[in-house]
Amino acid sequence: MIVINAAIGFFTEWKAAHALSALQKQSVRLAHVVRDGKESEIPAAELVCGSLVVLVAGARLPADGRIVLTVFIALMIGWPLPLVALQILWLNLITDIFPAFALALEPSAPNVMKCPPRDPKESLLPLRFIILMVW
Repeated sequence: MIVINAAIGFFTEWKAAHALSALQKQSVRLAHVVRDGKESEIPAAELVCGSLVVLVAGARLPADGRIVLTVFIALMIGWPLPLVALQILWLNLITDIFPAFALALEPSAPNVMKCPPRDPKESLLPLRFIILMVW
């Protein structure tokens, strides 16, 4: 049973990592920062500790959202800060397992990249999806 569990875990993590690397190759995240008194746009990979990031409406935060959320929750429930590496690894394990299963077990759509983008005025969760989830 342990070997089967390990094999399933390896397969899901491998497929999730493969899908993630394919997505990362397609996009380069940019961050709006202030450097030398001037606002500029740089690749998010070039951010360093202490960079002054400019956030505007609709902008994405160039950071690991799970860690930011973890720090926020830790502040709210009284965990010691900063988080130790073991705590961060544990939270990554817990939060990554379900998306990894979803990526590994969902069949791939052959023409998904040819579909037009979603209308920005359309709701992220249409009423029909909410009804399906509740049903």
